[in-house]
Amino acid sequence: MNIVKKLLFLLTLLLTGLVGKSQNPENLVQIDERAKLRYSETDILSMTPLQLAQVNFIYRNSYVINREKPCDVCPEIDLNSIDVSTMQRKAKTRARYYQTVPGLPIDLLSVEELERELKRIEQEFSASTPE
Repeated sequence: MNIVKKLLFLLTLLLTGLVGKSQNPENLVQIDERAKLRYSETDILSMTPLQLAQVNFIYRNSYVINREKPCDVCPEIDLNSIDVSTMQRKAKTRARYYQTVPGLPIDLLSVEELERELKRIEQEFSASTPE
């Protein structure tokens, strides 16, 4: 399965179960602004707290600004302008992107790393949910 199909499959998994769930207007406030451009209002309102946390992780934390090499002429990166939905992840290694040249590299987590992080979030939610 190629990387794009895998990522689409992963995002589909996040959205499974949205139909028939109660709508939560708080979700519109809590979801990352960039995600609002990719999901319908109905989808966002129907997201469970777990799905909301996972989507927010994808948009807010599924990349690293690589500052290993200092760059005095590089403009500062506006974190809110990074749109991971337009970037392609690699299966096992991080993909590198630049917003500007010269610029600091943005290292996108691999599909493997992302799956691991989304599973960790799911486990945290399971552990904190009273039975």
